[in-house]
Amino acid sequence: MKPLTKSEFIQYVNHPAWLWLKRNEPERLIQQDRKHDSHQLQQGVEFEALAEQRFTGLMRLGFTTDAEYQTLPRRTQGAIDTGTSFIAQGRFEAAGLTCIVDVLEPISKGAYNLYEIKASTRVKTEHVLDLAYQVYVLEKAGYPIEQISIVLANKAYRRNGSIDVNDLTIVTNLTDTVRKRVSTIEPSITDALIVCGQSSCPKVSAQHIVGSFSNWLELYTLLAPKPLPSNHVYHITRLGKQRAQQLNAAKVSLIENIPSSIHFTGKQQQQIKALLDKKAIIDKEAITAFVSLLDYPLYFLDYETFSNVIPPIDGVSPYQQVPFQYSLHRLDEDGTLSHFEYLHKKASNPVAALTASLQSHIGEDGSILVWNDTFEKT
Repeated sequence: MKPLTKSEFIQYVNHPAWLWLKRNEPERLIQQDRKHDSHQLQQGVEFEALAEQRFTGLMRLGFTTDAEYQTLPRRTQGAIDTGTSFIAQGRFEAAGLTCIVDVLEPISKGAYNLYEIKASTRVKTEHVLDLAYQVYVLEKAGYPIEQISIVLANKAYRRNGSIDVNDLTIVTNLTDTVRKRVSTIEPSITDALIVCGQSSCPKVSAQHIVGSFSNWLELYTLLAPKPLPSNHVYHITRLGKQRAQQLNAAKVSLIENIPSSIHFTGKQQQQIKALLDKKAIIDKEAITAFVSLLDYPLYFLDYETFSNVIPPIDGVSPYQQVPFQYSLHRLDEDGTLSHFEYLHKKASNPVAALTASLQSHIGEDGSILVWNDTFEKT
């Protein structure tokens, strides 16, 4: 059996069925893989390459073919034996497990520091799990780890001229946090190896929800023999694990069969009522009250933004939302409708020019209407 990889273990933690599908029916995951944000993945690759510049004397190994993947553990050991200061993308194997590490630093005879590079501005739970698996594999393979760190994007960084990698990135010591996770990870790894060898897919009913409800629902929908009907209870907004398990225990799959003993939030009750009545719920009083607060002219504003972990222009921080385009409709009280727009086409910070253009078309009077009030006002 092929050794369990880090990404496969993460799949197992999200739900054992994800791992089983990866090993036994990988063709069913092709469509799911296409849903991944390619732009976000590319940002991760670019940030990792830039962050590696922090490490003087780094040797990057990695692989592009299966043959190179198979020789990677030997090449990794060779880099260690020749006294390389930092080794990127080395691979280790032990006890049916394998992992590729972002950066390994030999610090003395038989001791190492481990670094994980993430295109994020904060430490996440999955980062700790990621590192815990690596430490477990490394130490099983005979490479004791002293310090465990994560390299993140510095959210306080604001670009001004050429990028300084030491200012853009920040190293956080996670040794104690990861060690606690390592101490509890072995049972999960053991079970993951068992799942790899099972002949049938682990159960995915609501009683077997692992991790987030949204992740489980994606898996459940993938394995369903046919698409869920529009009146299926799993279409109820923000249903969550607890209510899904209550409905499953009551053997209820369709909205019209929901018992009165299961309670829902106000928005969920409205959705259920609308589906049962086959009629949209329109709160005319609330709409009237809202419209009465509006003053002419009415401005209907929509704008587009970009964000990158590596700021492409001066004055911008990692993942800062930067508006570069807007569309504005103005409706006057006499019914006259006008349209204005702006698209920044220069390789410079668009904020000042976009703001000046927008201000030239919006007067001091009137009301501005946007699609997403929370986002558009930030």
